[in-house]
Amino acid sequence: MPNGCSGCVERPTPDLNVYQSRKTLAQGMMDLALFTANAHQLRHVWETKSHQPYFYFSIVFISVSILFQIAVGIGLIWNYRYDIKNEEEIRHAYRNNNYTLLGIFMITIVNVLISVFAVQEQAPVFPESTTDCVP
Repeated sequence: MPNGCSGCVERPTPDLNVYQSRKTLAQGMMDLALFTANAHQLRHVWETKSHQPYFYFSIVFISVSILFQIAVGIGLIWNYRYDIKNEEEIRHAYRNNNYTLLGIFMITIVNVLISVFAVQEQAPVFPESTTDCVP
Protein backbone atom coordinates (compact mmCIF):
# COMPACT_ATOMS: atom_id res chain seq x y z
CA MET A 1 0.00 0.00 0.00
CA PRO A 2 1.22 3.54 -0.68
CA ASN A 3 2.62 5.56 2.22
CA GLY A 4 2.46 2.52 4.52
CA CYS A 5 -1.33 2.73 4.90
CA SER A 6 -2.54 -0.79 5.69
CA GLY A 7 -6.26 -0.01 5.96
CA CYS A 8 -6.48 2.21 2.89
CA VAL A 9 -8.48 1.22 -0.13
CA GLU A 10 -6.80 2.12 -3.38
CA ARG A 11 -9.18 3.92 -5.72
CA PRO A 12 -8.72 3.38 -9.44
CA THR A 13 -7.69 6.38 -11.49
CA PRO A 14 -10.66 7.62 -13.54
CA ASP A 15 -10.37 7.07 -17.27
CA LEU A 16 -9.96 10.49 -18.87
CA ASN A 17 -11.34 9.24 -22.18
CA VAL A 18 -14.65 8.38 -20.48
CA TYR A 19 -14.77 11.86 -18.92
CA GLN A 20 -14.00 13.49 -22.29
CA SER A 21 -16.69 11.40 -23.99
CA ARG A 22 -19.34 12.34 -21.44
CA LYS A 23 -18.40 16.02 -21.60
CA THR A 24 -18.61 15.97 -25.38
CA LEU A 25 -21.99 14.24 -25.24
CA ALA A 26 -23.36 16.84 -22.80
CA GLN A 27 -22.12 19.69 -25.00
CA GLY A 28 -23.71 18.02 -28.01
CA MET A 29 -27.07 17.75 -26.26
CA MET A 30 -26.99 21.44 -25.37
CA ASP A 31 -26.03 22.29 -28.95
CA LEU A 32 -28.96 20.21 -30.20
CA ALA A 33 -31.38 22.03 -27.88
CA LEU A 34 -30.17 25.43 -29.09
CA PHE A 35 -30.31 24.23 -32.70
CA THR A 36 -33.94 23.25 -32.19
CA ALA A 37 -34.77 26.63 -30.63
CA ASN A 38 -33.10 28.51 -33.50
CA ALA A 39 -34.92 26.42 -36.10
CA HIS A 40 -38.19 27.31 -34.35
CA GLN A 41 -37.22 31.01 -34.30
CA LEU A 42 -36.35 30.87 -37.99
CA ARG A 43 -39.73 29.36 -38.83
CA HIS A 44 -41.52 31.97 -36.69
CA VAL A 45 -39.66 34.88 -38.29
CA TRP A 46 -40.33 33.49 -41.76
CA GLU A 47 -44.06 33.05 -41.05
CA THR A 48 -44.45 36.58 -39.67
CA LYS A 49 -42.15 38.34 -42.10
CA SER A 50 -44.64 41.07 -42.94
CA HIS A 51 -44.79 42.07 -39.25
CA GLN A 52 -41.04 41.93 -38.60
CA PRO A 53 -39.15 45.25 -38.70
CA TYR A 54 -35.84 43.34 -38.44
CA PHE A 55 -36.78 40.53 -40.82
CA TYR A 56 -33.53 40.36 -42.82
CA PHE A 57 -31.38 40.90 -39.75
CA SER A 58 -33.18 38.05 -37.96
CA ILE A 59 -32.96 35.68 -40.93
CA VAL A 60 -29.24 36.33 -41.42
CA PHE A 61 -28.26 36.04 -37.76
CA ILE A 62 -30.40 32.98 -37.04
CA SER A 63 -28.91 31.33 -40.14
CA VAL A 64 -25.38 32.26 -39.03
CA SER A 65 -26.10 30.82 -35.59
CA ILE A 66 -27.35 27.56 -37.12
CA LEU A 67 -24.23 27.33 -39.31
CA PHE A 68 -21.98 27.90 -36.28
CA GLN A 69 -23.92 25.22 -34.41
CA ILE A 70 -23.39 22.74 -37.23
CA ALA A 71 -19.65 23.56 -37.23
CA VAL A 72 -19.47 23.13 -33.44
CA GLY A 73 -21.36 19.83 -33.72
CA ILE A 74 -18.82 18.60 -36.26
CA GLY A 75 -16.02 19.80 -33.96
CA LEU A 76 -17.54 17.88 -31.05
CA ILE A 77 -17.78 14.72 -33.14
CA TRP A 78 -14.18 15.28 -34.25
CA ASN A 79 -13.11 15.79 -30.62
CA TYR A 80 -14.74 12.52 -29.63
CA ARG A 81 -12.32 10.48 -31.72
CA TYR A 82 -9.14 11.58 -29.92
CA ASP A 83 -7.43 9.33 -27.37
CA ILE A 84 -6.27 11.83 -24.77
CA LYS A 85 -3.82 9.34 -23.28
CA ASN A 86 -1.69 9.69 -26.41
CA GLU A 87 0.65 12.72 -26.24
CA GLU A 88 0.38 13.51 -29.98
CA GLU A 89 -3.41 13.31 -29.97
CA ILE A 90 -3.62 15.51 -26.88
CA ARG A 91 -2.19 18.42 -28.88
CA HIS A 92 -4.70 17.89 -31.68
CA ALA A 93 -7.56 17.51 -29.20
CA TYR A 94 -6.46 20.67 -27.39
CA ARG A 95 -6.39 22.71 -30.61
CA ASN A 96 -9.73 21.32 -31.79
CA ASN A 97 -11.24 22.00 -28.37
CA ASN A 98 -10.10 25.64 -28.61
CA TYR A 99 -11.79 25.99 -32.01
CA THR A 100 -14.95 24.43 -30.61
CA LEU A 101 -14.86 26.82 -27.65
CA LEU A 102 -14.44 29.78 -30.02
CA GLY A 103 -17.45 28.53 -32.00
CA ILE A 104 -19.54 28.29 -28.83
CA PHE A 105 -18.52 31.84 -27.93
CA MET A 106 -19.55 33.07 -31.39
CA ILE A 107 -22.89 31.24 -31.10
CA THR A 108 -23.47 32.99 -27.77
CA ILE A 109 -22.72 36.43 -29.21
CA VAL A 110 -24.95 35.86 -32.25
CA ASN A 111 -27.82 34.57 -30.10
CA VAL A 112 -27.58 37.59 -27.81
CA LEU A 113 -27.94 39.81 -30.88
CA ILE A 114 -30.89 37.70 -32.07
CA SER A 115 -32.65 38.05 -28.72
CA VAL A 116 -32.01 41.81 -28.59
CA PHE A 117 -33.60 42.39 -31.99
CA ALA A 118 -36.33 39.77 -31.68
CA VAL A 119 -39.84 41.11 -32.04
CA GLN A 120 -42.01 40.17 -29.10
CA GLU A 121 -45.59 39.23 -29.66
CA GLN A 122 -47.70 41.97 -28.13
CA ALA A 123 -51.28 41.81 -27.03
CA PRO A 124 -53.58 44.08 -29.05
CA VAL A 125 -54.09 47.47 -27.47
CA PHE A 126 -57.63 48.76 -27.51
CA PRO A 127 -58.22 52.51 -27.20
CA GLU A 128 -60.11 53.60 -24.16
CA SER A 129 -63.71 54.53 -24.76
CA THR A 130 -64.25 58.29 -24.68
CA THR A 131 -68.00 58.23 -25.05
CA ASP A 132 -69.91 59.54 -22.09
CA CYS A 133 -72.62 57.27 -20.85
CA VAL A 134 -75.64 59.17 -19.65
CA PRO A 135 -78.18 57.13 -17.70
